[in-house]
Amino acid sequence: MTSLLTQAIDDVDDALHQKARLAIMAALASLGGASFLQLKEALCLSDGNLSTHLATLERKGYVEITKSFQGKKTLTTILPTEFGQQAFEGYLAALERVISEARAKGGSSSISGVRSLASDLEVGK
Repeated sequence: MTSLLTQAIDDVDDALHQKARLAIMAALASLGGASFLQLKEALCLSDGNLSTHLATLERKGYVEITKSFQGKKTLTTILPTEFGQQAFEGYLAALERVISEARAKGGSSSISGVRSLASDLEVGK
């Protein structure tokens, strides 16, 4: 039988769990949308790194990327989709469940919580 902790971990969206993609979605959730340059500067990502992560989020349907011109310069705008906003909220809820279950298993000791988590997930076996 799957424990609540194992189920909570299974519910964590791997696409959003990656640090740069999590930062992108958190920034978009806060701002409602941003330009490529705003995200690049705020998150300290290279053009290539940001482009790669945005492509992943776009493939998942989490963001919409539009290109337009501002004078002679290209302006790339990134907006979270409704699906992406729901996925981000679900991700946060799953993390909250993981934290809650890990604390419940470990009581006041975070080390025993980690040991219990590893045992539940059969880590190292």
